[in-house]
Amino acid sequence: MLVYLFLSVCFYGFSQKSPKPVYYYDGNGDQIAKEEYLNKSSRYKSLDDRYIALAFEKDTCFIALLKKRKTIGKLSALQMKNMFSHLNVDNSSSRPKFSIIQYHPGRDDCNNGNYKSIGIAYNIYHRGYLKELKTFFNHNMYWIHKKDETIKFHRVKYINWRLDKNQCIEKLFFEYHYGCNSFVIVNNLNGNYISILGESSGKTVIEMAKEINDL
Repeated sequence: MLVYLFLSVCFYGFSQKSPKPVYYYDGNGDQIAKEEYLNKSSRYKSLDDRYIALAFEKDTCFIALLKKRKTIGKLSALQMKNMFSHLNVDNSSSRPKFSIIQYHPGRDDCNNGNYKSIGIAYNIYHRGYLKELKTFFNHNMYWIHKKDETIKFHRVKYINWRLDKNQCIEKLFFEYHYGCNSFVIVNNLNGNYISILGESSGKTVIEMAKEINDL
């Protein structure tokens, strides 16, 4: 069973459960020492160098895995077709240059389902931030969520949440459960994308929107 934990909780949980050994792996799947794991997952690193810590409990051990928070990649033509089909985007001539997908992974320790602006200017749900983004970035925004019957996804009227049917978006970009929310920006013309795993503010979205223009 996959257990998502923040790093500060992760090792506490390991130490409390049982004497099972813990094995540490970097973002490439190579085994590393605990000290290197802790150093790489430090939250004080820049976004380009930062990792998210994931924890897996197996019968005989714990697996501690790092995933890079920021990924720059490229979708194949088939992946692009499947993504647009999933998003119900049919006419290629009417698409803006970019698609932004905000992904909600379901309830977790970081996210209790209270997804609203609460007055913070660069909260990802804030109307002002969403309007600002539209002024300089030619995009469509998609709000995609994993099935979670404990969260009422349609209580914010101006956000059109869509269920990630068949886990299409999850499989393309968000392999594991990353706390709070994640997002990806896709260039609809060439398939280049930037994804950010885990909680991010609107400012991070704006930074990545400016960066992907050069890809």
